[in-house]
Amino acid sequence: MSAYANATINNSALTSEMVAGSTKANAAMNMAAAVIDLSVQPRKLTTNEVAVLKTYVYDTINYASIRLGKLNSTALQGIIKSDTLPRGLTLDGLSLLLLEDYSDNVVGPMDSSMSAGKDAGASALLRTVTLVHESTHISDFVTGLPMPAFSGPDKSEYFPSIVFTKRYADYRPEQRAALVHTYFLATAGFGNFDYINNTSAPAYDQTIRVYYRTMIKPHMQGLHGLQ
Repeated sequence: MSAYANATINNSALTSEMVAGSTKANAAMNMAAAVIDLSVQPRKLTTNEVAVLKTYVYDTINYASIRLGKLNSTALQGIIKSDTLPRGLTLDGLSLLLLEDYSDNVVGPMDSSMSAGKDAGASALLRTVTLVHESTHISDFVTGLPMPAFSGPDKSEYFPSIVFTKRYADYRPEQRAALVHTYFLATAGFGNFDYINNTSAPAYDQTIRVYYRTMIKPHMQGLHGLQ
């Protein structure tokens, strides 16, 4: 979930700052201060985390500049008016990525268990899905893709219809991140995984593989002249 392109918020000061593009970085800093869990020192990405992300968003972001911290979900709940809170948060204009279920080793051994729900603490699979999803937001932001306002977590955003004539850039921010994290799940062997509800989801395993190869990968590589 992208912080600038996210939800209706209660804090009027943040609201006024988020309206103006020229103050986007300030708004992101205010949001970061409000929702970061200060018990965990934000850290650089590990070698394994970078290796996983380069497989999906390539070199569209400066991995050395990214800092990974812990999301304070209680504080976030006081800001975002939504019954469904995100597992992760990116802050546009800042290279800061926050995970609710933070770990010193986000990319660990993955299993197919879907019983470890959000409230029980996510598995390595869920953490990695969230890392890929949120890093896609950072990639989109720094590469200049449109980041229109988003009204809050909506399950339909996470299962967008795949249209082979539709450019990756023409999907909405949450849909783009969902497309990339769904491709990750497919290649990791969990193509039926429902990221939101921790249950089996309608299969579009093969469809996302083809769309990623034909539309997303060329977009990611084309940004840097890669063939």
